[in-house]
Amino acid sequence: MMWLLFAYFATVSVVAGVLTVALRNAVHCALALLTLLLHVAGLFVLLNAEFLFAVQIIVYAGAILILYLFVLMLMSLKTEEQHLHKKYAFLLFAGIAILGEL
Repeated sequence: MMWLLFAYFATVSVVAGVLTVALRNAVHCALALLTLLLHVAGLFVLLNAEFLFAVQIIVYAGAILILYLFVLMLMSLKTEEQHLHKKYAFLLFAGIAILGEL
C-alpha cells in the first residue's frame, strides 16, 4: 500500500513539476506549482515527517503561492494562444528519444 501511495505522489509530483515549467499561461503554471507542493507534502507524510508536511502546506502552498497569484493578477499578463509548430513536434520526438536512451 505504501509503494502505491509513493508511486502516486512521486508520479504526480514529477508531472506537475514539468507542467510548472512547460505551461505558457502563468496562472496555469501557478496551479501546477500548487499541485506539486501538495504532492510533495504527501511525500513528507509518507516519510513520517509531519512537521515538514505542515510547513509545506502552510508556508509554501499557502503563503508563497498566494503571493505569486497576487503578483500575477497585478501584472495582468495577456495570454497568447500558441499553436504547435513543426519544430516543436521535432523537439518533442527528440526529447522522447533522449529519454529512451537513458
